Amino acid sequence: MADSNYPFHAIKNLFEKSAMIRAEAIRTQIGSVYTFCDWAEFQLKGQSLDEAQRTMSKVHNAMSKISFHLQEPGHVVPEAMGELQDIFAKAKVRVQQTENALSPQKSRVIGNPEISPG
Repeated sequence: MADSNYPFHAIKNLFEKSAMIRAEAIRTQIGSVYTFCDWAEFQLKGQSLDEAQRTMSKVHNAMSKISFHLQEPGHVVPEAMGELQDIFAKAKVRVQQTENALSPQKSRVIGNPEISPG
């Protein structure tokens, strides 16, 4: 005899799998934030403040999207939420560190018209 709940269970399994995949995608997006922060600092060392600021714009965009998805109910499996929130909080610290590294360069450029920002 066929299980009358089969479609329900199959759909439920698909939702759970997609939530797990979304959790993994968020982990990957957070990893890219770290990479972009490293890249912005590298650009800054090369005296390319404009490029570093553009890179940080991408970082802020990614962080905004990640934050949105973490706040969306049921977007990821509940078991992953604690870990994702923890690594997201660490990524926020990393972003702030990168912003702090950019700040002295911004004021140096603004305070000295002979230094070009890019």
